Amino acid sequence: MIAFKLTFKNDSFVLPISQQENTTIHVYDNGGVGLLYATSLNEDSLKQDVWLDSTVDIGDVLELEIMETNEVSKPLETVTVEKIIKKSKREVFLELEQDLKQRGLL
Repeated sequence: MIAFKLTFKNDSFVLPISQQENTTIHVYDNGGVGLLYATSLNEDSLKQDVWLDSTVDIGDVLELEIMETNEVSKPLETVTVEKIIKKSKREVFLELEQDLKQRGLL
């Protein structure tokens, strides 16, 4: 399988890349504090694995390698998330239209 090898502050993590997993690596500023977060979400089981949750400083080095492997690292934690069902714009419009008709406004 294809995977990401993420190396940060002398720690390496192998994260999955597959059709079942959505793997993301976020680096962002939160009020002057730099944060690094790496996670993967299995859309079928709704299990989210957290691989890395750390602060970053100017000058820190983050290495990312795409590799072929049969094993991934053990995540720091695994949580189950709720599935969010998004409605299409058409569905939202039809619901709003029905609501307005019921109220006599349309």
